[in-house]
Amino acid sequence: MPTNPMWANLSTTSNIQEESTMFGVPSAILQKAVTVAGNGTMLNIMSEDRSFFEFMVFLHLADFQDNKIRQFNVYFNSDNPLPYIPQYLAADYVYSRNWYSSTDGKFNITLAATAKSLLPPMLNALEIYTLVAHSTPTTFSKDFDAIMAIKFEYGIKKNWMGDPCSPSRFAWDGVICRNTSDNIPRIISLDLSNSNLHGVISNNFTLLTALENLNLTGNQLNGTIPGSLCKLNAGSFIFSYNSDQDVCKKTSPSSSRSRATILAISIAAPVMVVAILGLSYLIWRVKRKSNIFAYNPPRVPEPTNASRNEKYHWDHLQENENRQFTYEELEKITDNFQLIIGEGGFGRVYHGRLEDNTEVAVKMLSGTSSSGFNGFLAEVQSLTKVHHKNLVSLVGYCSEKAHLALVYEYMSRGNLFDHLRGLYIAKLVRLKV
Repeated sequence: MPTNPMWANLSTTSNIQEESTMFGVPSAILQKAVTVAGNGTMLNIMSEDRSFFEFMVFLHLADFQDNKIRQFNVYFNSDNPLPYIPQYLAADYVYSRNWYSSTDGKFNITLAATAKSLLPPMLNALEIYTLVAHSTPTTFSKDFDAIMAIKFEYGIKKNWMGDPCSPSRFAWDGVICRNTSDNIPRIISLDLSNSNLHGVISNNFTLLTALENLNLTGNQLNGTIPGSLCKLNAGSFIFSYNSDQDVCKKTSPSSSRSRATILAISIAAPVMVVAILGLSYLIWRVKRKSNIFAYNPPRVPEPTNASRNEKYHWDHLQENENRQFTYEELEKITDNFQLIIGEGGFGRVYHGRLEDNTEVAVKMLSGTSSSGFNGFLAEVQSLTKVHHKNLVSLVGYCSEKAHLALVYEYMSRGNLFDHLRGLYIAKLVRLKV
């Protein structure tokens, strides 16, 4: 910053968070600032440089005095004011937004405190960007777009500003250009060795179609090499990557055979894995079927004084693959028959929960009900013969001494009769209304 008797210098040792944009300046610069000397409320910056033709101004600001309010308006050459409140210990910037054209190179910047501000304006740094006119041609437009894309993709920290090739004395570091017959500069060589690049090899390199030499050694790059990269310049392209050797040279017959072997293995291995899995599945199915056919369910003891028809029903039940429960197991899954969820002529129905947390209904036959026993066996016959997705299925049974029980699926939302009865009552209510 230039000196001025109307300014007062400020400084701090506190760390200031830098800007993450391409226009950011180091924290060490932002730790110093100028403000208005005395009791003034207006900071004026005036300059005259006849070498300026077109220019744009950037003001870098960061407040490190947090004890009072600081607000001000920024004027560029008396344009409309830009209201601004600087952030505490955090960098920010304000720019003129327009390119100013001037034949004499004069410009004026004013920072004026608002009526609410208790502190005068402050300024940490000032940058002026100018357009430099020159007669030399600029870099081929597609090469320029490609090299700019590479710059932003990898965040390259070099003197890569302005035109990559022109003027030649200001060419970018690592960039070599050659003029075509039409006097248009083309990028023919790019050296980005030891440039702290990370990630994959960008496809943007393939857009530099006049490129003859590319050096990416000494970086942290990974991934595959773009297939069209080595085809640049009809195969005469030189590419240095993990070593100083050219990775685009034609491979020897032995290396070609090794690649073919790797390709064959990469194809055969998944096929073998699929075949093994398929064979394992078939063996499992065969074993499972044999286990099913070999299953011999325990014989259900015949209840005492059962008639011939009743004996038939119990014989039919034992031929099915239902689980046989003990009375002790029924006590456990129903929590000692605590929750009654139904009752009929055969006895009571209790809510239960199996070991895998599956809810079931346990229907116990009452010892005092003779008619209930016949209905009980009739239900056995229905559940073991009829199977449908909308009917409850039999989970198991218990036939232990005087304890007879059926265990079947639990209907958490009630039965069909309850739902139809609810609909019927609802319709009657609507008709009455």
